[in-house]
Order: sequence, then structure tokens, then C-alpha cells
Amino acid sequence: MKRRTFTTAEVIEMTRDAIHAFTKRDMDRLSSYLDKGFTFIADDAPLFLRGIDEFMESIRLEIKMPPVTINEEEYTLLAHAASLWVTFGRFEASSPPMSTKIHFTFVWQRKGETLLLLHANAAHARAVPPEALALSPETDAAQAHMFDTLPVRAAISGADNTPQPKRGYRDLDGHIRYVSDSEFLYAESLDKTCRIFVIGQSPFVVRTSLRSLERAGFMIIHRSYLVNLSFVQEIRRYSVKLLDGTTLPMGKQHYLEIKRTLQSNEE
Repeated sequence: MKRRTFTTAEVIEMTRDAIHAFTKRDMDRLSSYLDKGFTFIADDAPLFLRGIDEFMESIRLEIKMPPVTINEEEYTLLAHAASLWVTFGRFEASSPPMSTKIHFTFVWQRKGETLLLLHANAAHARAVPPEALALSPETDAAQAHMFDTLPVRAAISGADNTPQPKRGYRDLDGHIRYVSDSEFLYAESLDKTCRIFVIGQSPFVVRTSLRSLERAGFMIIHRSYLVNLSFVQEIRRYSVKLLDGTTLPMGKQHYLEIKRTLQSNEE
């Protein structure tokens, strides 16, 4: 039997439909898209959720609210390799008198003859000041929501669509490659250079060290590898698996450190 193929239009439509299911509070429809190992990353608390149950628990208050109206929708396919499809989208969500702009990345994975949503990363188009993140007494439960508690809503209402900062990396040909942290998957050390792997782009080589690439959210896991922790799907003894299926070696001395860091992100 011939294996089913998925077109770009189909994957984009599934992405759009999953977003609409969430904003219309159709949780049954949304759940039908989610893989058992679904993970969710946001720019508000909790930062990281693992599994359908954790995700549904986090939005139990939000799904009781009225549906959200969305407009200015834009969806595109970022990358496709083997059994994975990566889509990106952005839209404006409003529930008068509040409105905010959201951008997100979905990772879809083939499971048999269908695609399931393996990972979602959603964020407000403008970062929220830390002092605005205090939870009100009415919403003391952590939420993976589009609209935050009242102080945050006030901070983002009417915010402009500030582009995400990008860093410039000069490759060996002298070209400067601009990459945001949310696009940076991992880096591999090659003697006195590093090969950087980026979502939707070909890897490129820069003359630098892994240590110089390390920063908040990025960790050296092996003498030859640095990873963006946002893309870590699972860790085992001496290996790390990323959301795109890539498996990287992990030094024994780094195991407990990365485990503690990922666990602290869940709290």
C-alpha cells in the first residue's frame, strides 16, 4: 500500500485549524491533534509543559472563558525533513477590551497515516516586563494561556509588533548570518570552528568556540556540542534527543546539570 503524502497546504491547514480549535475553546478538536508526548513552551509561567495532561491542566481556567477572536493570521511551512514538518504562524488575538499579538512554531510528526502535533512554542510578539508577571489571587494556578493575568494584560495591550532580536554570525565565507535564539538548534565544535544548525536553514560554520556561544537557555552538553534547551525533547544517560529527532552525545559530567536545569524550568 502506498504511503500517504502530505502537501504543504494540508499541513498549513492543520496548523490553522489547531489554532482555531484553541481560540474557539474546542478542546476535543485540539486534543485530536496532540501527540502523547506533546510539549509546550511559552514566554509566561509555566515555561515548559510535557504531555497532554499537563497542558490541559494548565489551561483549565482559560477554557471556561469566552472564545477569542483572531485576525491578521499568517501561516507558513518553515521546514520539512523525513517525518517532521515545522510550521510558523502569527496572529492578533482579541477579547475586548484586550488584544495581543502572538507568534508560534509548531512541530508536526508523522504517526502512521496522520500527522500529530509534537511540540508548540508560543510567545507574545513583545516581551513582558518581569514585574508584570505577578499572579493575581484569582489565577494562582500556572497558565499556558494567550491572555495573562491583569497586570500582564495591561502591559501588552496595544503593544507594537517588535521583531525578535537576531544575532549576527560571520561564516567562513565572510557572510554575516542573522539568527534569533528561537531558530538556533545546536552547535557542533570542529577544532577551532563551530557548525551552527538553524531551523529552516542550511548549517554554517563560524570561527569561534562553543564556550563563546554559551548563554542563558543554551548549554554545553559535550566537549563537541552546545544545545538550545528549548528544543530538548528527552535526555538519557549520555545522550540528548531534540524535537527534530536529532540525537547528540552528552558528557557524563553534564547529565545532572542539564537534568536539574530542565526540571527547574518545569517548576
